[in-house]
Amino acid sequence: MKPKKGMEIINAHDLQKDKILKALTVSKDISEASKIAGVTRKTIYSYLKNDDFVIAYRNLKRMQLREISERISCGVESAANFLIGVLDDVNAAPSVKLQASTKLLEFL
Repeated sequence: MKPKKGMEIINAHDLQKDKILKALTVSKDISEASKIAGVTRKTIYSYLKNDDFVIAYRNLKRMQLREISERISCGVESAANFLIGVLDDVNAAPSVKLQASTKLLEFL
């Protein structure tokens, strides 16, 4: 079944919106985002006047920040576990254990 003409416009509009949202999240400014998305700066500014678009953009940024925060948290946990492993290693030199202790305390 062939899509209605109005549906094609909506789908193209949604695709452009998604491209702009993604471009805004990876670029340093509107000019760079417009190049990435393949649209003009004026188009991006017009989207930024739309409350629903701004909400979608903010939600996407929050999700990205949450994911980054989780990755950092996992990295810190892995690093702390490694340092604790060094402290528990009976074969580790005292100077190495001292360095591990110092680094572990720096996490706090």
